[in-house]
Amino acid sequence: HARNGLSNRDTIRFAIKGLKDEPPRLTVLDPVGDEFITELCERPLEIKVDDDYGIARIALEYRVLSQNPEKTSKDWAGVEFTRDQNSREYGELSIASQHVLDVARLKLAAGDHVELRFRSEDFKDVGGRNVTVGKTYKLSVVSLGTLEKELQDAIEKIKLLLRAQKAKQETAWSRTGNLTGKFGKIDLLTPEQQGEARQAGLDQNEITSKLDGARKDIRQIQRRGVYNKIYNETAAQKLQGAIDELDLLVGVTGELAKDGMARVAAARLDQAAKAKNGADRTDAFRDAQNRQSQVITGIQRALEYLDKWSSYQEVIR
Repeated sequence: HARNGLSNRDTIRFAIKGLKDEPPRLTVLDPVGDEFITELCERPLEIKVDDDYGIARIALEYRVLSQNPEKTSKDWAGVEFTRDQNSREYGELSIASQHVLDVARLKLAAGDHVELRFRSEDFKDVGGRNVTVGKTYKLSVVSLGTLEKELQDAIEKIKLLLRAQKAKQETAWSRTGNLTGKFGKIDLLTPEQQGEARQAGLDQNEITSKLDGARKDIRQIQRRGVYNKIYNETAAQKLQGAIDELDLLVGVTGELAKDGMARVAAARLDQAAKAKNGADRTDAFRDAQNRQSQVITGIQRALEYLDKWSSYQEVIR
């Protein structure tokens, strides 16, 4: 009833629908799979946890599988993350966590393994907390020499790829010059002529994609070499030189985002295909060809850094 004594003719009803408290969503960013490590490894780990109501706990769990029965774990050991590892306080809906697993502290030898997984819990009150346990990853210990050989072989494959892309870029540079001569004085291209110019842009994009893949692979090799205590600062810097050269060709993202030479060359070839007159098309083709020339030079510089790295590793081995 209202204060004046009057009541509603019809009863007002409200529907209350409960929402299920979902378990935390755990995303492992690093590692991305099983891998070989050395007994001196300091393995960086990175995860992200999201929850609909709030995160209560995040932990790393690991166990040792050793050839020596005395070192083999009977159960999982846990490392609960604190504010030192977590980006935010517990209770938040999203937390990023980073941790370094010090394998040297476990005193393992080649042939031993470390299995690890992550656990997250929420603040559910009724019926106990929701718990999410992530995938198990296996880190297998090998000798320093074995892993060094694996990374060296990977660099040699990258060199072969870069040499192949340099040859393709030289061919593309010549073709761009031919397209300038064929279509530079024509105002409107036929669909077939536009297709030929667009194909040059697509081929340039493929070269860019291959260079980007090489850059990612070198960066991963560099990281593995450093956290496994295989590469010193000088060796890491030589690999960084190759990465920096490829950054200029492929481009970088983030706050300092910048398009690379190879990517811009592809865009200029596409613009040439769409140009409405010969003058604009000629300018676009010439700019694309100039950038393709710089890509050829950049690939050669990246190869020189990798060769210096290989020579340095031979000297210190």
